[in-house]
Amino acid sequence: MSPLADDDALQPPAERLLNSRAIDDDEPLPAPGLLEGPLAPGMRLGGYELLDEADQLSREALSAAPAVSAFRGTRGAVLLQKGDLPQSRKLLLQAYRRQSDRRSRAKDAALLAIACARLRDVPEAHRWLARARSEAADDLLVGLAEREIAPLTGVAG
Repeated sequence: MSPLADDDALQPPAERLLNSRAIDDDEPLPAPGLLEGPLAPGMRLGGYELLDEADQLSREALSAAPAVSAFRGTRGAVLLQKGDLPQSRKLLLQAYRRQSDRRSRAKDAALLAIACARLRDVPEAHRWLARARSEAADDLLVGLAEREIAPLTGVAG
């Protein structure tokens, strides 16, 4: 193990999350369809490139700083990708309620719309999609939520 690796292991989980290779400035910019935030470059909606790492780091970050809404939302997004829809929905709802930033609320609401769609709760998915649009209609995740819901109803809402 290199000395640098030893230093990384001593960092608190939240700091490791923020300093992880998932946000390395040398990586190419995320392509459309990627989540935004610290885990974005490796965690695609529909892909699993760094999902195990995201799972571990998001769990550690939330454990180390449970009051940080962004960590709660990130953990909810990871669980959404892992298929733990009930727990994902719970964490995303908590993050949404604790956020004051409109763009962050839009992301949480869009992810809630996706979770509800995957749970086949189409009316609730549409409600969360409407909230996401009202917070930040131009957000990438709003478009992803629209595409996730559309096949269930024939329209995006």
